[in-house]
Amino acid sequence: MLAVAVCAVMAGANTFAAIGDWVDDLDAPAWGRLGFTGRVPLLTTFPVSCCTVASLDRLKERRVGAVGISHDAFGRLRLAHFVAAEHLEQLRGWEYLERCWVGEASGFTEWLRLESAPEVTRSVAIDLVSLPESTAQSMIDALRLPLRAGLDQQEITGIFGGPTDTERFVQDRVTLVFRIGAADSYELSCTVHEDQGLIYLTMHPTPLPD
Repeated sequence: MLAVAVCAVMAGANTFAAIGDWVDDLDAPAWGRLGFTGRVPLLTTFPVSCCTVASLDRLKERRVGAVGISHDAFGRLRLAHFVAAEHLEQLRGWEYLERCWVGEASGFTEWLRLESAPEVTRSVAIDLVSLPESTAQSMIDALRLPLRAGLDQQEITGIFGGPTDTERFVQDRVTLVFRIGAADSYELSCTVHEDQGLIYLTMHPTPLPD
């Protein structure tokens, strides 16, 4: 259908109606070469087809553009931007990914900075179950991730593609690991419960400094 529209435009058509008229004026052999077998599509088919493809392209561009905050902006994030200070626990000497960290936590939500660079956030973990829904979504939006609590595996892989790794530590949940971002890359891990969907995520820039 798109090839037909391109041919019509090259022949001078500049509206959807003109595309339909151009096709309607062709003889049977020409219809056959364009792939039509006995019946020409309705005129309304052309705007629907073209607009659908354009919409999909816009969605793809929006999705790709939405994945991943810049490393500089990530480094400036603080859990205190989202959770009141009285609900935060200060972390010192926290061991994770074979490194020592400082940072803040609220339950299992942990935002960490390397001891060697304590001014820069390098790792974020968000417990989507224990946080208020609006707070969790504000965090996700700040990270520029096209996610929400409760998404299932199929929905998540529909956004990011196939995972680079899959981990299962508990029978009723699985963790999908993705590499996301182009100029500013990240490792993103999404833990998906078989009933509750997406319940936990972690994100850190790659590569991480020692």
